[in-house]
Amino acid sequence: MCVLICVSQVPKHSIDSNFGNGIDFQLNDGKYQFNFGGSIQPQINISSIDNVEEYFYNSPNSLFSLYARDNDQKITFFMLNDFSKTNPLLDAWGAIEFNFFNVAFGQRHAISNFESMLYENNLTFSSRSLMNQAYNSDGREFGIFFSSQFGYSDLVFEPTIAVTSGDGINSFGNRSDDYDKGGLKYAFKLNFYPFGKFISDRIHVSDLRFEKDLKVMISLAGSYNDGASNSVGEGHGDFNLFDEVGDTKYPDYRKLHFDILSKYQGFSLLAEFLIATANDLNGSYRSETSNLYETEISEFLALGSGINTQLGYMTKSGLSIDLSYSMIEPEFEKNTSSIISKASSSRIGFSKYLVKNAVRVHTGVENVSIESQENDELRFNLMLQLNL
Repeated sequence: MCVLICVSQVPKHSIDSNFGNGIDFQLNDGKYQFNFGGSIQPQINISSIDNVEEYFYNSPNSLFSLYARDNDQKITFFMLNDFSKTNPLLDAWGAIEFNFFNVAFGQRHAISNFESMLYENNLTFSSRSLMNQAYNSDGREFGIFFSSQFGYSDLVFEPTIAVTSGDGINSFGNRSDDYDKGGLKYAFKLNFYPFGKFISDRIHVSDLRFEKDLKVMISLAGSYNDGASNSVGEGHGDFNLFDEVGDTKYPDYRKLHFDILSKYQGFSLLAEFLIATANDLNGSYRSETSNLYETEISEFLALGSGINTQLGYMTKSGLSIDLSYSMIEPEFEKNTSSIISKASSSRIGFSKYLVKNAVRVHTGVENVSIESQENDELRFNLMLQLNL
């Protein structure tokens, strides 16, 4: 007579903590994954205009993130908070993967140009470019996002479409009288990789992973905000316009983006072009008795075009040098009250990455020239970035 004793196998769990990659939990033989991460950026900024200097000491980004994933069901949750901001919640979304496409729902990066979709702790410089500061805000939207990936051999296509509130972060307000204005925002984006995808999956401009072969991403994106009441279409209730009977009437806001990103053996090149226009202006009034003339819409919406270019080189020892030039132009140059004024920015930055890129010391100088101002502004920055 044989007696069989069955012993159930206990699922294995693991905890991994690497500086720069957060605290990672693998549960039930890797079925579930949880990750806690964070980043702080204490820095000193000096601004000089006509030999008058101002000093700023702060941490513009103090991030805490939570990532959770069910690898069997292919369900992902993500939350990102920035405790340096008045409204700290930046990202809060869930996603599920199907055979040929992914669906995400919640608040996350809106479809836009490349730099504006980078996380705050992945920027090459201490702040976003002049172009992105002029035409974007926090860059987040609440809605539903559909994405896919397909291709043949090294040819890869990544299409994304989104339907969002068009009113930026926390778009449903905190009070019963603080509600969305206008209609929805519709956006699309298509990334094309002619030589295969980046090793680092495009989360940085700099070539931190040293691509052995030339990699290029060509991107086309556009958005249509059906009724915008914020200068860059990422907020609500910042201004009111009216129709002939006195009811609120918001203009439509459109953006078109074209980007190219290339990386090769430490070298990186980013070129971005943006154009922003308005539509549905006929029959609009500033007040019940004041007509809105065509060029006056630029006093409410950021209208015009912009370019942003960035060239960098990263050594294998973790030292990088980066150059950037950005320029913006208003759609209606004769309207001196336009939100967008003709301006340009030139930057140079030096960074040293330490502890497998978990620590970064960065210093940079920027010269900002605004055509309507007599003197240029010179900015100096010294930043220490620590990633959990």
